[in-house]
Amino acid sequence: ATGSCWPHAGDITEQTARIKRKNRGLVRGMGTLQEPEFVKRNVGCVIVPVYIAWENFPPLTLSGRLDSMSHCAQRRRFIKTLALAAPALVLPASVFAAPTGPRRLRFYHTHTSEKLDVVYHENGTYVPDAMGELNYLLRDFRSGDVVDMDRGLLDLLYAAQQRLGSHGTYEIISAYRSPKTNEMLRKRGGGVAKTSMHLQGKAIDVRLTDADTRDLRQVGLELARGGVGYYSKSNFVHLDTGRVRRW
Repeated sequence: ATGSCWPHAGDITEQTARIKRKNRGLVRGMGTLQEPEFVKRNVGCVIVPVYIAWENFPPLTLSGRLDSMSHCAQRRRFIKTLALAAPALVLPASVFAAPTGPRRLRFYHTHTSEKLDVVYHENGTYVPDAMGELNYLLRDFRSGDVVDMDRGLLDLLYAAQQRLGSHGTYEIISAYRSPKTNEMLRKRGGGVAKTSMHLQGKAIDVRLTDADTRDLRQVGLELARGGVGYYSKSNFVHLDTGRVRRW
């Protein structure tokens, strides 16, 4: 940029050193916002407080030349400086991510009467033993076939329960279906799809013991992570991780 209001790079460099000396001991990394932190860019030397507020931007920070600048000119200078320095202030998303604890799910299988209360995700990873237990519980109970269930489906169940504020148990009506079972159910009728997501271990039919099924359906629609089907007569909700759709 050019213009009489802009200090020379040499002036900024010299002033940067003075400010850093003055503030030495006050600023240590990105750990605090109680004192200004100054960021030095690779191109030139741009100084900007971490907490972005005009009131916190000292008019005489950069150079003595700013003494003659009007308040409006200083404000324009601040905006330009901020635009240049903004990329340096971008932090990884993980810095702002809410801390995540163990992910627990509770199940009761309505056809086999099996129960499972398990932490399936902990310390940032899926727990192998827990996943094995879940795969077995969610098997095709008619044929005994077991597959690796979609982890995104488990996360969907967990997210739905968190949003509902539920601590109840998921009652399983149907989870994985083998091709043989799916074809048998299709012949019986009832709207079973030929290419059902159940065949891929990416769908489950459930209800929650401490939530209205209509609320579970609504939360599924809000999360928009796949298909949501509502079966009021049988009182259950179909959830899958395929295309976002509803019925």
